Parts: sequence; structure tokens; C-alpha cells
Amino acid sequence: MLPRTVPEEAEEVVNRMLIAVRHSRPLPDQASFRYTFSAGIACARRGDDVSELYRRADLALYAAKMRGRDQIGMDPEMHIIGRPG
Repeated sequence: MLPRTVPEEAEEVVNRMLIAVRHSRPLPDQASFRYTFSAGIACARRGDDVSELYRRADLALYAAKMRGRDQIGMDPEMHIIGRPG
């Protein structure tokens, strides 16, 4: 949750997280062990309930996973809304 954040800022934050995780080595004695994650980003719209917001974020996450690992998926409806309300 990133209140008062436009989609581009949210993508920048998540991208920094992707980089940090990509470069982390959680098991010092196993340097070859690496992991990544993918994320879906959606912005709340006026009138949204929590389940609708999570549904759109989940769809964006699945779209990211379909493109491969270590990806960010953006809710395609975000271009319609501009700045979150």
C-alpha cells in the first residue's frame, strides 16, 4: 500500500524492491542461492471496495508472471484514471 502515490512512483518503488531482492543473498553459506519476485500494481479508484482493488492487482501480478520471473505488472485500467483519488 502506497497512499498518495501515482502509478509511476509505485512502479519505481517496486522496481527498487526487485533490484534489492535480486541482489540479496539470504543464505551466506550458499552464495548461489538466489530468488526473485513479481508484483502487480493497481490504483484505488473512487468507489472501489478492497476486493475490487485486490482483484485488479492480482490480475496485474498474473500478467507479470506470464511474462516471466522478476517482473512488474501494471493494471491496464490505470491509464484511464491518472492520479489516484
